[in-house]
Amino acid sequence: MYTKYISLLLGGFVFASCGDSSTGSSQTTYGETYDAYAAAGGPMCGDGPSGGSVYCKPGDHCIGQDTAKCQTVVSGPYDAYPEAGGPMCGDGPHGGSVSCEPGDSCLGQDAASCTSNADGTYDAYPEAGGPMCGDGPYGGSVYCEPGDSCLTEGHCK
Repeated sequence: MYTKYISLLLGGFVFASCGDSSTGSSQTTYGETYDAYAAAGGPMCGDGPSGGSVYCKPGDHCIGQDTAKCQTVVSGPYDAYPEAGGPMCGDGPHGGSVSCEPGDSCLGQDAASCTSNADGTYDAYPEAGGPMCGDGPYGGSVYCEPGDSCLTEGHCK
């Protein structure tokens, strides 16, 4: 079962409880806050001061679309983003699909949040290039990475 983000600001860091108990990923530790910028390449995070979209760095978290502020993710889930290249993980804040990084897992299509699993399992994805492992969340075949095995439909190790 997914839990909601519960944040507590302590000494400049935000510790949050989130994730999926089945993946073992239950806590996120955030680091420094920074302003989103146009060339960051990660998740969309609002509009910049002169208009146009701004983004967080790959693997980070957008605090809020209205503030265009990002936080580094020290450990735990990160925001999915369009150019990640791994398994599809829902839709971005202004539409369009977002993905996790290759070898990671999506915490849920509604969450658009991704994690690395300690046990080495990950969600299969279209561009992986290895053995077929079922259908993706929106149809179409998904694959494991070369040399890995399909454990159950859509899940590899």
